[in-house]
Amino acid sequence: PLLGKRAKRFLHQTKDAQDLLGQHQDAVVAEQRLLALKQHSRGTGIAYVIGLMVERLRNQQSQVYQQIPKQWEKLEKQGKKL
Repeated sequence: PLLGKRAKRFLHQTKDAQDLLGQHQDAVVAEQRLLALKQHSRGTGIAYVIGLMVERLRNQQSQVYQQIPKQWEKLEKQGKKL
């Protein structure tokens, strides 16, 4: 095999960390776009719905952000085993 078990585990942890950071980035970008759209909306209904969506995105960002240190610790620990 090209990669040993430790290297495979490290790659798995790297992928998990990248996925987590990607989720956070996606939520941040979506929030920014929605807030920009809200500035140009004319109806209060649209602004209200955008506000709800932004709130959900911020909650998602917070949840993901809280997971990052633990995931980073796993990645770092696995990297030291290489």
